[in-house]
Amino acid sequence: MTNNHVVADSSSLKVAFIDDQVVDATIKGTDADSDLAVIAIPLENISADTKSRIKVAKLGSSDELKVGQGVVAIGNALGYGQSVTVGYVSALDREVRISNTATRTLLQTDAAINPGNSGGA
Repeated sequence: MTNNHVVADSSSLKVAFIDDQVVDATIKGTDADSDLAVIAIPLENISADTKSRIKVAKLGSSDELKVGQGVVAIGNALGYGQSVTVGYVSALDREVRISNTATRTLLQTDAAINPGNSGGA
């Protein structure tokens, strides 16, 4: 998963893993309003060594999230490499208008999420 603006208008995609293996990827779906994109890599295109280094992130449920809990934002600040910012959940269920006809219900955090942080792990 990545940001839609990272893959929009791309003619090809490559994903770099922590061990510097680079593999071609394809776009499976996008949502420009939410700025989300799903990309895929065939497992047979990833070396056994790289696969052995991949760790699955353990995610919680946003339904159980509480104000004051810690959050982590992982990115690729300005394309220089992995970046991490941390913060706290400041509010839940914030309704934000993203266009004249669409709104999103979001959580609010004080973790720094800036332009240039996209495309990280």
